[in-house]
Amino acid sequence: MILCGLYLFGEIMPDATKSKKKKSGGSAKSDGSSPGRQGTAPATPVKKALPAVTHEWRDAGSEVRVTLVTGPLAGAGRVQLDCSERRVQVRLPDGRTWSSRLFAAVLPDGSEHQQRPGGRILVKLLKHDPSLTWPSLEPMKIPRVKSSPPTKETPPTKEMKEKTNTEKIEETAGRTSERPGSPAPNGALPGPSDAPPGPDDAPLGPDGKPGASPPPPAVVEPVLLDNLKHDTFETDADIRVSVYLRHIKKETLAISYDSDSFSMVFGTSDRRFLAARGQLDECFLFRWTVPLKGRVLPDLCCHKVTNSAVELRLVKAIPGRWNALRPPAPPPAPVPAAAAASRRSPSRLSESAAVPDPAGGGDRPDPPTKLVRPPSPLPIALPPPPPPPVLAPLERGFTGLDNIGNTCFLNSVIQCLANTRELRDYFADSLFQADINQHNPLGMKGQLALAFAVLMRVLWSGEHRSYNPHKLKALVAKRFTQFTGFAQHDAQEFMAFLLDGLHEDLNRVVEKPYTQTEEAGDRPDDEVAREAWYRYRLRDDSVIVDLFQGQYKSKLVCPDCGKVSVTFDPFLYLSVPLPKKKRPVCVTFFRADHTVRPITYTLYVSADGLADEIMEKLAEKTGVASRLIKLIDERKHKVQKVYTRGMSAGTIGRGSHLLAFEQLDPARIGEPVLELLVIQRLQYPSAARVCSSCKKEPTADEKLRRCTRCYRTSYCDSHCQKDHWPHHRELCRPWPPEPVGCPFLVSLPRSRATYTEVCRAMEAFSRYSVNVFCVPVTADRERRDSVSSGTSSDSGKCTDTEETVTEKEVSSSDSTDCREAPSSSGMTGDQQLFVIRSVDQQGENVVSSDSGRIQDNGDEPLDLRGPCTVAMDWKTARRRWQPCCLVDDKELESDPDPHPEPEPTGRIGLHQCLRLFTEPERLSPGEAWYCPRCKAHREAEKQLSLWRLPLNLIIQLKRFSFKESFYGRDKIDRMVEFPVRDLNLRQYLTEEPDDGRVLYDLYGVINHHGGILGGHYTAFARCVDPLRPENAELGWRRFDDARVVRMKEEEVMTSEAYLLFYRRRIPYAAPERATDAEEID
Repeated sequence: MILCGLYLFGEIMPDATKSKKKKSGGSAKSDGSSPGRQGTAPATPVKKALPAVTHEWRDAGSEVRVTLVTGPLAGAGRVQLDCSERRVQVRLPDGRTWSSRLFAAVLPDGSEHQQRPGGRILVKLLKHDPSLTWPSLEPMKIPRVKSSPPTKETPPTKEMKEKTNTEKIEETAGRTSERPGSPAPNGALPGPSDAPPGPDDAPLGPDGKPGASPPPPAVVEPVLLDNLKHDTFETDADIRVSVYLRHIKKETLAISYDSDSFSMVFGTSDRRFLAARGQLDECFLFRWTVPLKGRVLPDLCCHKVTNSAVELRLVKAIPGRWNALRPPAPPPAPVPAAAAASRRSPSRLSESAAVPDPAGGGDRPDPPTKLVRPPSPLPIALPPPPPPPVLAPLERGFTGLDNIGNTCFLNSVIQCLANTRELRDYFADSLFQADINQHNPLGMKGQLALAFAVLMRVLWSGEHRSYNPHKLKALVAKRFTQFTGFAQHDAQEFMAFLLDGLHEDLNRVVEKPYTQTEEAGDRPDDEVAREAWYRYRLRDDSVIVDLFQGQYKSKLVCPDCGKVSVTFDPFLYLSVPLPKKKRPVCVTFFRADHTVRPITYTLYVSADGLADEIMEKLAEKTGVASRLIKLIDERKHKVQKVYTRGMSAGTIGRGSHLLAFEQLDPARIGEPVLELLVIQRLQYPSAARVCSSCKKEPTADEKLRRCTRCYRTSYCDSHCQKDHWPHHRELCRPWPPEPVGCPFLVSLPRSRATYTEVCRAMEAFSRYSVNVFCVPVTADRERRDSVSSGTSSDSGKCTDTEETVTEKEVSSSDSTDCREAPSSSGMTGDQQLFVIRSVDQQGENVVSSDSGRIQDNGDEPLDLRGPCTVAMDWKTARRRWQPCCLVDDKELESDPDPHPEPEPTGRIGLHQCLRLFTEPERLSPGEAWYCPRCKAHREAEKQLSLWRLPLNLIIQLKRFSFKESFYGRDKIDRMVEFPVRDLNLRQYLTEEPDDGRVLYDLYGVINHHGGILGGHYTAFARCVDPLRPENAELGWRRFDDARVVRMKEEEVMTSEAYLLFYRRRIPYAAPERATDAEEID
């Protein structure tokens, strides 16, 4: 902490300063009044004098902190802070004022003050150049030196060689400033002086008397520089150095090469460069000397000058890799134990101990007579403590960010953006200040851009191992309130809001014009795309648009009228879907033509996908439009669910049997269509094969008789019937029909949907899932051996029994073709083997009586409206003069898939995700598009494709998906393989770019570790080489909040990758403000 003081509203007189030092021990105070000159009468004393204002200041890296010691504040009001680039002033409520000029420029918008307890005020001044270290709070005063006649030059001594640059500037300015207001020979203005020039300041002649002509100006040495912004590119034969300097005066440039170093002398008119070095004038020269790690050949070295850089080519004397331009810095020398012990013992004073000089002449050594004799040594000498660990020098680009409470999402995004080379240079070189929009209501008047620029400079200063980003987080939370507090957030969401905030702060458009979108019509796509991009840039034009935004083409096709709508929209990043986990699903597809055998397909669909995916895959294999496919989930011979578009297919289990049916298109056949969903049932339950009482199987000559009320019990004779009656009486009741086979769909034109045609189609479809055996009907088999015993429950018998018909009996019949039942399409009324009833989707009768039976109307079509569900009840009980049949289940007959789909592998590539992004998809009902030609919302087909490629492409892997579960969201943890080099996007482009460059190289990755309920973000990043973007100027590093370590390129691809940052492989160009708008042909 540096302690100094300032008088307010006046000058600091030398005598007053000395007296203050004597009383206060070196801390000067201000009483708030203007002191009079020497020799004037003292001012009238005030009864109650206000305490003096002192200040302490320190350089805190990117800011300067000044603590004002004011004492208790009197009066009402607030403390007012007025700050400009070169001066700061604080007004207190009691009327006192403190002000000071500043050593270098500060940012007034970033300055603030805070009142602290104990009568203190903390003033924070944000540096314009965070890399500049302030030696003092005020500008260093350059003393006036009287010119003397030229004398013979003496060789420089060792002390003169070791002088700092600041001392050389002061001496130079002192030698060249001879009259107030006269310019120095090198362009430097005379040094500031608070006192008016006295008689001693007049120019002296060769004889030493005033009034004579001044001597010739002295030669000014160039200002020595420690470092300049530069980049290197190394090969085995040479090393190229790009020194970034703007507005170089070529007539002043001189470069000398030695075998182990090079030196560059130059002048510049760059105001920012001169202001960062103490407001120097344009006539100053600068020298930069660089020692080299290896030896070079000076005669072969050369250079060239461009608009923004000086490029040097150093030819190596011995080919090989240096891996650095400068030699490594020597480690700091260890502190001797004796010196450390002497510093720990305050009572030991050396003979050269200094005390303040009462005369004000500075420190002087004590007289020998006042030496303090050291005390006698202790009996036991304590060992000195171990020296502090020597930390390795910090490299640029290895600064981490503190986690101030679940801010890993912020840290990872900032680190990747800080390694975006064009964005980093744009903020580090203060080019953003010319683009700050103070009038944009959507921005923050440059505050967010200013805080981001400070953060970029700190991260690349090489002075901090970790930095606290609280300023940036507070500004983002002020603009976007969802980031208030310390909750967990999504990194992609924060990145989008941050870039949008920077875009609004730096939008070059002050007044946004009104624009209107025009229909593409029949115009070519390139014209429509260029017009849309020009219209967008009329309202949004910033460095974010230049570096990150591209353009994609969106195409919509109406499924009814074929209307095509094409639009071109900008994008900041691409959210690409991940191929979901696949599972096999077996689907049996039935054509509308019942003569065509069904085919069973094995489809691999997403585990939590939609029914649309199954329909689309069936459409590809069968050639039937997906909208004409009806999907049914069949379980236990019943219809479990009918799937429509947009329904989730995640509930389809392994035991489910999917049936798909082709529907006739009314628009194609030119008339309405009748659809019947048919469920097969047994009119009576299947007969038992053993006696319900004695459990014996009948012989060939014996026949079982079953109860005609429940049709579930059978007996050998009346004795078994009587014995079993006590147990059967409670269970004997009419049972509903029993489902059998599989459901199917009958689709017929309404004009042809007669009873006969419907029966023919139903019987044809049923034979694929059941076997039907016909029982011949003869007159001598009419209800013989039937026993009737009344209705009394005490008789011990069922109401009635009838003879059981078995398959053995049917097979041994005298009929020549009784194994398979003949077609009943030509039969009418009671001669058919089945009846048709109206039922619900679960197969329950709508009407219990025969009124629910569908009647035969001859050649008239059936009077049925809308999709209907009917039951096909097979007659399985023998009745007088009625046909009877046996119906058995069988495995569904179908043909295999002629072109089976290969089983997908578990590996996912980035190109698979990009193909899913550009594939056509059908809009869901909730996303239906309004067709201007149909005047209605349609589930159109949508397809996206890339049109204009950005310089930096950000790809989001959509690992988080919504699903029907308790948590509502889920994370996909599968590995996605992405290229680090040579990402080719040509196949996803609709239009070839003008320069033909479609290759991208990875330079940043944001990873998410953990699950949906909580996790952690880290980042991998590298900084690209300016001459060869596919290479790295600074290699891959792992950023884990405050921890930054090197890593290998082979370790970049992990299963936690979430955001990918790619840079287009084009030569590096420093970001400059655009001057000409794009024209439209």
